[in-house]
Amino acid sequence: MKRGPILLDGIDERELLLFTHGFLLSRIEFDALMHLLFAMKKGDPEQFTSAQLKKRFNDIDSDHSGEIDRCELREIFTGLGVPIGESALSEVMHRIDSDNDGTITFEEFESAMHELAPAPKEEKTLFGSLGKRLMKVLTPSDAKRKLECAYLLTDIEKVECLDVCHSAKTQMFAESSFGNLSFAIFLKGQDQPLVVICSKPEHKNAWINAFKVCIINGIQNSADKSALRIRSNIGWQHHLVRASIFSLVAINNLDGLHKQITSPSLQYHVDEQDEYHKFTALHYAAALGRLDCAVLLLQAKAKVNLKCKDQKTPLDYGEYIIVLLTYHFSFSAT
Repeated sequence: MKRGPILLDGIDERELLLFTHGFLLSRIEFDALMHLLFAMKKGDPEQFTSAQLKKRFNDIDSDHSGEIDRCELREIFTGLGVPIGESALSEVMHRIDSDNDGTITFEEFESAMHELAPAPKEEKTLFGSLGKRLMKVLTPSDAKRKLECAYLLTDIEKVECLDVCHSAKTQMFAESSFGNLSFAIFLKGQDQPLVVICSKPEHKNAWINAFKVCIINGIQNSADKSALRIRSNIGWQHHLVRASIFSLVAINNLDGLHKQITSPSLQYHVDEQDEYHKFTALHYAAALGRLDCAVLLLQAKAKVNLKCKDQKTPLDYGEYIIVLLTYHFSFSAT
């Protein structure tokens, strides 16, 4: 299981949880953000001393103006690894900024912390302790109220890592300033994808890898007819999770492939081999008959003699071997 705070479609704070057979999205409660701001655990009786609280305030007040503004508040959440949307940021400001002047003084900051402090503990009795445990069993938990949606992994049509591969429906996100932080989950029967925005590229890559392991292993180990049909296609893994140069060749995305192999900060080397068959992108281009992709790869000096797990080179696959050879030798001559 993995979990972490994310923005859904770049708007609202959520938690994403991934399980063996499915995933779910749940709302992050507002109080959780407040406790995070004050570095307090929910229900934690420990509070800052006045000196510690002042230090916390000064850490957030990065320009040392004596007041915390909206930008500084956003920066502290970002630094904590929590992307925060404008509506939640406004709610936090409204909760703390009691005089509504757009900034937070130390007095307002201190007052808000005391509001979060838990009430004094009740005297523990045998009945009280037992009663609380019974109430937890008999009363629906916060999970039902917080849960927004849950899907089986078999409901997923594809996953796009937006800084590598995007479609028309995710182009706006891919070309935005947070394209390298985003991925999209396309669900069967739903017109619009779920677009997930993380706080760091590393978090996004971790989520992509987690989905990849679960989805690919699920299809690989299934005896369902639909899974058998999917597995009959060359490069099916890269069709389902579109997050690599192999995916760009598999779906014949020439623009994306050209961008990847000509980028100064090349994310994927043209001779990288995948974890499934030790295929290179050129292996897939030959096996799938992607002539235009093969030309781009050969122009990028992709090697034609690398062997896959079955000890075959790209020239051993596909009906375009003569064409591949022709392009290879013509580029070599130049």
